[in-house]
Amino acid sequence: GGASALFMLPFWLAGGSVVKTTVLDPSKATALSIGQYAWELKQTLPAGVAVSTAEGATDELSNASVEVAATVNGVPTYVMRLLGGGKGYGIGEGLSEAELEWIAAEVNEYLDGLEARAEPSD
Repeated sequence: GGASALFMLPFWLAGGSVVKTTVLDPSKATALSIGQYAWELKQTLPAGVAVSTAEGATDELSNASVEVAATVNGVPTYVMRLLGGGKGYGIGEGLSEAELEWIAAEVNEYLDGLEARAEPSD
């Protein structure tokens, strides 16, 4: 009865975590849009099912960086971290460190360009 259900609960939770990691996360699409005044980050599953959405003013964004998200059996997995509005967003789960470094460099170059255009000239 109830005792066996409680015993099985950790196994169901672990199984759900495995399904999320192996099925849902790799199929998740991420779209990052940064404009002169606003930014938006959308993560969706196939068929357009929204997983998360965040947005804010572009001037709230900090430079992107690549960090170790987790280490499994001594092998690190990386994520690009973008700070906006006081929150951190992990982007690019499953991509290689080199790919994430390239994306972070592109984001930072774009943000630096916006910043340079916003500075008053003498």
